[in-house]
Amino acid sequence: MGRARWVISLGVGMLWLSMPGGDALANSCEQSAAPPVVSVRAEINPASYDFTRGIAQLSADGNSVAPRHLPEFKYTLGTTAMASNPQWETTFSTRTRSDGTLCWKVERLQITVKVHTKVYIATEAVKGSCLWTETMKHEAKHVKIDQTIFPRLADTIRPSIVRKIARTHFAQNQAQAERDADKLMRTAIEGAIESFLRKRNKTQLSIDTAEEYSYISHVCGNAEVAAAVTRAGLR
Repeated sequence: MGRARWVISLGVGMLWLSMPGGDALANSCEQSAAPPVVSVRAEINPASYDFTRGIAQLSADGNSVAPRHLPEFKYTLGTTAMASNPQWETTFSTRTRSDGTLCWKVERLQITVKVHTKVYIATEAVKGSCLWTETMKHEAKHVKIDQTIFPRLADTIRPSIVRKIARTHFAQNQAQAERDADKLMRTAIEGAIESFLRKRNKTQLSIDTAEEYSYISHVCGNAEVAAAVTRAGLR
């Protein structure tokens, strides 16, 4: 039980618009009163399943969120992760100053976040067995929670992103502006999604109670659980 690491991949498209030039103080740019136009859309996809990891690997995953505070917790038989793939398109404006340096800012940002739950079931839980069935049932509860959480992703991450990208920035040249813009977008979007992930994990952890965690042993018997742990080489 518990949840595994966050899986994320990134994609980006950029469009630069040149604006009439003007002077400003060295290494500084006048701040625009107009905030960037930011839209965020979450594309929620069905859960996917991974049966290739063993109990030892799942239990040792330091990035997983599991009820380690419970005295009953010893091993991870199943877990879920939030798999996220943000894609974005950005329009920037630049002003070339008299000394050839630039002031640039984000004018428009469109983000689509593809997100789904990835379920991991330990290889030692033999498919069709009581242990496999009950572990799948438990992880299905986490999938159901994600289905209520994921629709809130767009509205949750948008304010943080707007705050982080609203400034006008200075750059020595176009190449630096493009590098800085790429870093800004990735940092803002990754940070917002990571914050959402922490909230998601906290909510998910709320159902991993002592009663829930001991339920599988109660239904399937300690012997079946012990046999799986033995197959994993942990006894």
